[in-house]
Amino acid sequence: MPGITIITLAPYELVNVASSNTSTPVMWIRYGLILGFAPILTAVLGLDSLPLANQGDAKQWLADLVAIAYFALILQGLTREERRIAIAFVPFSAVAEYIFSQVLKLYIYRLEMVPLYVPFGHAILLSTGLVLADLDIFKKWEALRWVLLTFHITLFGIAIAIWHDWLSALLAVIFLWVIRRKGVRLLYGLMGCLVLIVELIGTSLGCWEWQADPLNPILHTTNPPGGGFCLLCSRGFGGI
Repeated sequence: MPGITIITLAPYELVNVASSNTSTPVMWIRYGLILGFAPILTAVLGLDSLPLANQGDAKQWLADLVAIAYFALILQGLTREERRIAIAFVPFSAVAEYIFSQVLKLYIYRLEMVPLYVPFGHAILLSTGLVLADLDIFKKWEALRWVLLTFHITLFGIAIAIWHDWLSALLAVIFLWVIRRKGVRLLYGLMGCLVLIVELIGTSLGCWEWQADPLNPILHTTNPPGGGFCLLCSRGFGGI
């Protein structure tokens, strides 16, 4: 679920969403969202993986059901404002996915169409990021946002210098523009790490593949690109 993760919930000008507590979430679900992220992610992508498809056992329909059911559950662990954002992010991600994968063809899904679980997966990603950013242990660690920023900038640099990933170079410009406009926020760094995990698992399982030369031969990239997290994040960062 590559969602070129440029985090901008574009329709919203939301500031410090993670700290907005207009309703009381179910706390065991809220913290369970963090613990369940990796196993649920692996299960969903595993059901739609290329190895299973080659054996005739791929079950994308089941991956869709698991993602939707998990999303419905985690909504109970979010505050009212977080819940509103997560729900709105589903159709927003679906449109963005269509543009990035079907129109621009930056990446191609295994069955050459956007799976139903993908937009729900993006909303799950964002929800997980919001919950993580709201943890006291992270909020009190002031240096963490700078550590994460350094990590992502280093990742951009490696992708560009070693793999000549010019798509990541373009995404780096967008990322720095968002940082300049919104400031260095913990949520951005955490979301970047979550998306990186999804990209590595999804591409390794063959759920989708980034095209080496999307748009034109000059815009070379890798699979996945070092700055791929910027495209979910462009869908969400600009407005958060």
